[in-house]
Amino acid sequence: MFNRNQTGFTLVELMITVAIVGILAAVAVPTYNDYVMKGRRTEARAALTQCAQAMERFFTQNGSYGTASLGTGGATMVCANASENNYYAISFTGGVATNLATNVGTFGLVATPQNAQANDKCGVFTLNQSGVRGLTPPNGSSETVASCW
Repeated sequence: MFNRNQTGFTLVELMITVAIVGILAAVAVPTYNDYVMKGRRTEARAALTQCAQAMERFFTQNGSYGTASLGTGGATMVCANASENNYYAISFTGGVATNLATNVGTFGLVATPQNAQANDKCGVFTLNQSGVRGLTPPNGSSETVASCW
C-alpha cells in the first residue's frame, strides 16, 4: 500500500538546512556591517580634508582661522557642518593667529559619527592645521589612528 520510493525532503533534513543557513547568516551579517562602516569612514576623512583645505584658503585670505565657521551659508562659512551623506557631524575649534607676520594660527576639525554610523568602532576623527590626524575611539575599542585613518 505504501510506496517506499517516494522522493522529497524529510522534516529533519529541512531543519538541518535551516540551521546551517542560520549559522552562515550569523557570521556573514556582522562581517558585512563592518565593511559598510569601514566604507563610510572614507566620508569622514574626505570631509575633514576638504574642510582643512577650506580653512587654509580662509587663513590665506583673512590672516586668521578665528572668524571661520561651518554651516550652510554666511560670509565666514568655509565648509559644511556635516559629511556628504550625514554619517558624520563636522565641528570646528579654532584660535586667532597670534603673529600675522609668521602666519601662526590653529584650528581643529572634528568628525563625530552619527545616525547609522553612530556605533562605529573607530569613533571620532580629528584633524588640525598641521595635518595631524587623531582618533578618539569609544570605550572598549582598541582602534588606532593607523587602523582607522
